[in-house]
Amino acid sequence: MPVVTSFPSLTSFFFLTSFSMALATSCSDHGATEGLKYVVQGRCIDYKRVNPEAVCNEQRDVNCTQVTEVFLTAFAGQPPCNVTVNRYDAYLAATRHEIPVDKSLFWHGVYGFVHKYSQKGARKVTLEDTLTGNMIDGLTFCSDPGVEGGVGVPETEFCPSFEQTHNCTWNAEASFWSAASRNFASRARGVIAIMLNASAAEAYSNESYLGRWEVPNLASNVVTRADIWLVHVPGDVIRETCASSSIKQLESSLSAKGIPSTCTENPRDVLWFLCWDHKDHPECQALATSGTASHTSGSAVERSFVMIVTVTLMLLLFV
Repeated sequence: MPVVTSFPSLTSFFFLTSFSMALATSCSDHGATEGLKYVVQGRCIDYKRVNPEAVCNEQRDVNCTQVTEVFLTAFAGQPPCNVTVNRYDAYLAATRHEIPVDKSLFWHGVYGFVHKYSQKGARKVTLEDTLTGNMIDGLTFCSDPGVEGGVGVPETEFCPSFEQTHNCTWNAEASFWSAASRNFASRARGVIAIMLNASAAEAYSNESYLGRWEVPNLASNVVTRADIWLVHVPGDVIRETCASSSIKQLESSLSAKGIPSTCTENPRDVLWFLCWDHKDHPECQALATSGTASHTSGSAVERSFVMIVTVTLMLLLFV
């Protein structure tokens, strides 16, 4: 649903982004995120500032005011436990943008780390790195038919989160992330990556968002391969390997869709990131040593090359 609008004034931008950051970190331990509307709108404005190539071009300029209203309207005033997944279709269309080939990164059980690794879409693109997910990530929201506007507020007593599907199956959050996950998966192209927690009792589950909404909706005609990455924090117990039953289950699900897969335990480039906060751990020391050896070897080659060139030039000068 492309819409065209001008950017808000600089004053409005700083107000909304600063206000949204303050509200999103409020101390309320129940109810919806305080100032939800302004938080969502501020994030949208900031995303446009940081990622203009994704959402601002000749064909399209996302209107953050309208997009925020579309999001809120999807669940406002609805029965708190019966917000259907398809109610978010308009929001998904309004926030849709191109995801580069070979960039899609799916995950389960590694929330804190996977987004450090993706670097807000610079290295890889997770759902939360897209406009669709970035505007909503980490927020608490729900329907409250008892308040004006029908959108939950911090005082809302019953504001179920996506984790409370056992007694409130289709609450606003659960339905949103189900719809967003399905949409994100359907748009993946080329080689995709799937990052899983090797320290978890079960790295992959068919009941996770990855298992229920993402893997089943990968398009086998455009996804050429799935690279499974099993990662663990240095020092943590390793419970899952590429030979574990949950990984075999994932590989089987991918194979059934005609998508070949690979599995790697603690890929080297991922381990470098994990070791940033665990430099003294033996696993990281070994990685640093191997890296130094490679660098030293390379330097020796460079020195030899320079010496050969120098000697050759001297011979030419004196012959």
